[in-house]
Amino acid sequence: MGVFSIHIEVGALSSSHSFDVDALVDTGATHTVLSSARLKNIGVEPIDTLRFSLADESKVSYELGQARIKIDGKERIVLVVFGPDDAMPLLGATTLENFNVAVDPIGKQLIPVDGLLKSINDESKFWLGVSQSPLDKIWNNPEDDVYSELLEIDATEK
Repeated sequence: MGVFSIHIEVGALSSSHSFDVDALVDTGATHTVLSSARLKNIGVEPIDTLRFSLADESKVSYELGQARIKIDGKERIVLVVFGPDDAMPLLGATTLENFNVAVDPIGKQLIPVDGLLKSINDESKFWLGVSQSPLDKIWNNPEDDVYSELLEIDATEK
């Protein structure tokens, strides 16, 4: 239950070269992992090298690049890992997030989900409304025993 692959098209940013592959949907993988040779063959270039933890807890370093990924006719630019040439292609969590899809393990499919922008209307209003003056009144309150003790300790250390 829950293990499935989907068909994706992978393309370079700087050319029209691409390849098709069936990738295992893997929410445990941070990024999409594809064959290093296939990525380089179509012109995807490494931009960084990152460390990753494998399932057996060993650590490895792989190159990271950007590629165009197309799923069901929709295309996004995503981070891809230049994996070993014999590695199974994996469709990772950040790619799924970029497409606003979630995994349906029973139906073995990707399903559209709403993106999250919670802090735009909630927490940010609070933090934008806080000024330094009210914060100073809270932290410098000598009537509060804890703050008073901290202020005394701070004063004796100076």
